[in-house]
Amino acid sequence: MSVSCVRAVSVFFIGALLFIGCGRGEVRTAETPGVPKADAEKSQADVPEDVPEDAVAMVGEDPITKADLEVTLKEVPKRRRQAVRMRTIYYLVETKIFSNEAKEKGLDKDPEVQKEMARKRDETLARAYVSQYIEPETKPSEEEIKEYYDENKDLFVIPEGVRVRQIRCVKKEDAQNALDAIEGGMTFEEAARKWSKLVRFKDRGKPDWLYKNRIAPNLQEAAFTLTEGDISGVVETGEDYRILKVLDTSKERLVEFEQVKAKIRFRLRQQNKRQLLHDYYEKAGVDRDPGEGLLVKIGDRKIKAEAISDILSKVERDKKREDLKRRWQKYFIETTVFSEAAREVGLQDDPEISHKIKLLQEDVLADAYRKKYVADKIRVTDDEITEEYEANLETFYKPARLRLRLIVVETREEAEELLARIEDGTAFSLLARQHSIHPSSERGGELGWFSKGDKGAAIEAAAMKLDKYEVSDIIKTDRGYELVKLMDDIREGGPEPLENVKPRIKMVLQTKKRQKVKDPYYEKWNIRILETAKDMDIPMGGLKMGPRKGEPSSKENPVAGENKASDS
Repeated sequence: MSVSCVRAVSVFFIGALLFIGCGRGEVRTAETPGVPKADAEKSQADVPEDVPEDAVAMVGEDPITKADLEVTLKEVPKRRRQAVRMRTIYYLVETKIFSNEAKEKGLDKDPEVQKEMARKRDETLARAYVSQYIEPETKPSEEEIKEYYDENKDLFVIPEGVRVRQIRCVKKEDAQNALDAIEGGMTFEEAARKWSKLVRFKDRGKPDWLYKNRIAPNLQEAAFTLTEGDISGVVETGEDYRILKVLDTSKERLVEFEQVKAKIRFRLRQQNKRQLLHDYYEKAGVDRDPGEGLLVKIGDRKIKAEAISDILSKVERDKKREDLKRRWQKYFIETTVFSEAAREVGLQDDPEISHKIKLLQEDVLADAYRKKYVADKIRVTDDEITEEYEANLETFYKPARLRLRLIVVETREEAEELLARIEDGTAFSLLARQHSIHPSSERGGELGWFSKGDKGAAIEAAAMKLDKYEVSDIIKTDRGYELVKLMDDIREGGPEPLENVKPRIKMVLQTKKRQKVKDPYYEKWNIRILETAKDMDIPMGGLKMGPRKGEPSSKENPVAGENKASDS
């Protein structure tokens, strides 16, 4: 459901790790650079007797327990939990620090903060209810899955098909030129590279299956009259002009039950879920079109459209705005309906759920403190970025880049013969495929773009002297005898433009400021880390989590991701 997108870790890690990162070493552990080993060992070995046995860290007199750690890690995919375990401890430590600071400042009494804490509570309850009471009810039985297959076999029939390579051209003239070239001896793959309009068809006319009654009539007529190995004439589809080469054929067939069983199970679960949610929403009195300036009405509760007006105002396209509005509607409906259902069955008293709510609410407090008292201290200005860039230009230097084709043969005689054929007009790529012993031969010798210094010095030295499309003299290397062709203008090296590296510089400067700002907090709260990466025999890998590029974070939009009960 929409609530599930407010994933505790992927959301509040990215916001709460304000002070974690390069600065983690400042906490006094046995692994801390710059801290006397004896002092570091004392901070862990001489733990007071009143420290709980299950504590992994201490913030003043407050423990961070293994239960805190495990509850938080449950929101991380299993395959990543061990890798981010130590980072999660530091996250919990800093959440505790700043939630304590927030309480000292009275932020826990702030109405907006209380509202956000209530939202976290309701989201957690709703998610728990869906997981424990909705999802199990949607699972179809094995008998239901088989019955669906038997009654709907027509849905699982794959029609007669042909597997083809295609050349697709915008102009009929180009398609005819390609066909003439093929008939004149050019390979179909070469013609596809030269004349196809789409990149994926340029790649030797990438193979596709075409199925009867699922494609344009003209295309179907041409494709299904050919046999394996045949090449069609120019086919007009109404959108473009095509030439087909048939690679394989298949007869109509029914897909076996075991092959589609998982898809049927998913389809039936979605059907069951939609019906179940419909029943819940009907009982709760959900009205998605209440009018009167309302976004949605749920029983007696009215949610005004102005609640999301600021968010919608930032979206330019009408279609996107409507989509976002619907997702927010779903969010409010699901959170309200299922959090109330959770309370009716007493989920708020479940120890694990109440523990999770407590941690989430501490995160809300910590985030409120950071925004009010810390954010300005780590803000990086454009002037600071420019200054850093100009002081470290060599850091941002990019070498020259080249794009080459390559032929490698074993003897000079072979190389001389191929060079003569190239000078007579034979395509470099064709000779590379036929004669080169280099792995790039399958791509016509194409090496793609690379930076100067990545390939052999002899090849690069020869290439730097070439003009676009010019072929080198024979180059003797350890691999044999080589010819290179420059396929594009050389991209000169030099410092990357400031705009390209601005985000990287900003991150570096923020890290430095975070390090400076966090130290007093760690000293004030007498931080002790009792479980270390060394103890767990795991690396301190970086944490790469957060919303995808172009999507709002769930702090701005709790329905930014997919959800488990989104069908209504």
